[in-house]
Amino acid sequence: MEAAPSRTAMLAALARGLLRMEATPPWVLDDAFALVLVGPVWQELHERVFSQFPGQVGREIIAAICTRSRYAEDRLAAGAFAQYVILGAGLDSFAWRRPDLLRFLKVFEVDHPASQEWKLERVRDLALPLNDSQVFVPVDFEAEPLRDALQTAGFDWDRRALFSWTGVAPYLTPQAIASTLHTIAGAAAGSEVAFSYLAEESVLDDVGRAELRGSVPDGP
Repeated sequence: MEAAPSRTAMLAALARGLLRMEATPPWVLDDAFALVLVGPVWQELHERVFSQFPGQVGREIIAAICTRSRYAEDRLAAGAFAQYVILGAGLDSFAWRRPDLLRFLKVFEVDHPASQEWKLERVRDLALPLNDSQVFVPVDFEAEPLRDALQTAGFDWDRRALFSWTGVAPYLTPQAIASTLHTIAGAAAGSEVAFSYLAEESVLDDVGRAELRGSVPDGP
């Protein structure tokens, strides 16, 4: 099967890029690489996806995706972490947006092998620089032990780490979620996880319910 990025990876990057295009600065997340990584298809995706979420619903979807990334990166800046593990990294551009942090921080990008292969090919096409502190870890959360994959990639279980796990859990089985949380719990004392999940419809307003109905997972 030809390598391809997941649908959610493309849409998350699209949202990060659209915030920069459509919102008034300062932006909650300034990602100048997002649409470049998606490629020319971003315009088709924009028309096809956001035509289903007009007005306030679309704006809140974009805000939610960007805010969850900003929250994780704020936690990273606030703590004395030596490692940053992005679970379900998709087309995340952290390593290119913050190369200054790679001098003392090791970044592990964990994602499904097919999505990661596509991203790396895109990175080569764009001639984006790679750093020894940026490690790509191909993992199928449903089929492979995350701990083993991180161990092989050089993750140090004795050093503090921040795990960013946003926009992924709704697409996993309860068993995969439990296994991943168990792995995270085995990290060094002082490690943290920034984690997102779907809220119950009963606690949402009308806009939130419209967003939820349009984002119920039907696969990656």
